[in-house]
Amino acid sequence: MRRRADWWGTLGSPKSKNGYREIPLLPMVVNTLKEWRLACLRPEQGALDLVFPGRGGAVAHHRSFQYALDVLQRQAGVVDARGQPKYGLHSLRHFFASWCIEQGFSPKRLQALMGHGSIQMTFDVYGHLFPSPEDDHQRFAAGELAVLGAGGHTVGARTEKGE
Repeated sequence: MRRRADWWGTLGSPKSKNGYREIPLLPMVVNTLKEWRLACLRPEQGALDLVFPGRGGAVAHHRSFQYALDVLQRQAGVVDARGQPKYGLHSLRHFFASWCIEQGFSPKRLQALMGHGSIQMTFDVYGHLFPSPEDDHQRFAAGELAVLGAGGHTVGARTEKGE
């Protein structure tokens, strides 16, 4: 089932065609969600068939999720100098995107995973995290080492050793 809840708790279709997407999950996460869903399919939870139902089975408001995240952060000591939780729910989305970039996902794949309607949106938000032209020098040096080994430096099409 593919749907979303809006600010007022109304269920509906995703906002755009890009909202229909597959999000890869670790098997452990899939199994945990399945177990949790079964635990939530009690009559008192309502008939909306939600994985994370609110009170009485209604759609939970995002504030409920933020509250739960805040509690977890406090328990884990993920707080600022004032003892306040460091991260909001949307931070999890940004973490995921930056992690994907760090793992080497292509910009087009990240666009699909994030549900962005255009690659421009992906680059506007996350472009600063992709490798920059300054990184090219290190990559070429690493590539040269991989191809030629530590023994020679390239000069034109030949190595300095004349090989």
